[in-house]
Amino acid sequence: MGIYARATGDYFLAMQNHTHSAYLAREAGDAQGEAISGFCATMERVNYGLVPIPESVRSMLIELREAGKRLYEALEGKTDDADAIRWAYLNAPVHLLTAHFWAGEKYDSAEDRRA
Repeated sequence: MGIYARATGDYFLAMQNHTHSAYLAREAGDAQGEAISGFCATMERVNYGLVPIPESVRSMLIELREAGKRLYEALEGKTDDADAIRWAYLNAPVHLLTAHFWAGEKYDSAEDRRA
């Protein structure tokens, strides 16, 4: 549902859905699912704030970096999991790079797990 809401431009609904998914994953003991959903919720918060308050993106970037760290920790060592590999090497770095671009901040790839 969060991805559908994002595709239709309803970033607030997307943020809510990803936040709820993170909660459900946490309750189920799924650390990877919680980290992915939490990261997505934080990215949707950036998307939601981008238009009405673009100056907030820099402060939100700090939260996204922290969510990225939690995500990479949850994915650590999962070399046999295609979803984990995709998030570690594609999705997370692309979202982080995009947010840095929006914030006008230099991206240091040492923050991601590809480095």
